[in-house]
Amino acid sequence: MDNAKVVFEAMEKLTKGQLTWTELRKQYGSHVAGAIAKIRKLNSEFDSEMSKIDAQDRADLLRIDQKRKHALTEVAAQLHHDLQAELWRHENKISSIENKQTVQAERQAITTGLREKRQKLLARARFGSRALEPNQSPQEVIPVTSQTSAPASSVSATGTVRGWGAMLGNLWQKLGER
Repeated sequence: MDNAKVVFEAMEKLTKGQLTWTELRKQYGSHVAGAIAKIRKLNSEFDSEMSKIDAQDRADLLRIDQKRKHALTEVAAQLHHDLQAELWRHENKISSIENKQTVQAERQAITTGLREKRQKLLARARFGSRALEPNQSPQEVIPVTSQTSAPASSVSATGTVRGWGAMLGNLWQKLGER
């Protein structure tokens, strides 16, 4: 363990610039200096391999991040499109409801107006023109009498001839008997 500690201290001093390779060989011998050189060589190879792996990892991470961003952008665009369609559908429903309410209000106004006109016409039919203007002086009333008259048709529902047709038929019949 002490040998390892000595080697690491020597490497640390060498790294910090407190010790040169010549001093290292003089102080610790060529075997220690050779081992330290091998360790440094292995470390540099390891560092280069690690930096290569790190570069590949960074490239992979960048590619994965780009893929994720593109996927998120695509999902966001689709979501925006779907939300716009949903908003348009709801706006159409709202305008349809508003149109229905407007139409219903117009129908109600027309129905109310027609009811008022009907009431006025019924009152006029019942009470004459005075129903529309009760303070107006009474107009001259012409009496109307109806006369009951014979039916317009000279044939009854049972098929017998009535009226002048019956008298003419009887006359012809009597003339034919002579």
